[in-house]
Amino acid sequence: MLMVSEIKQAVLDITKHYPIKKIFLFGSYADETSTEYSDAIIQVTRLVNIYGE
Repeated sequence: MLMVSEIKQAVLDITKHYPIKKIFLFGSYADETSTEYSDAIIQVTRLVNIYGE
């Protein structure tokens, strides 16, 4: 089972490589009811420069 600290570290690692606007955690990890069979559902929204600069 993942620990919340492991999820946080993974999210921090992502933000080091990509311009992130928002990150959402869904499901049982988000409402703190996770079990050994739970998966972490994460939505990542990147910042995008529409002008290609």
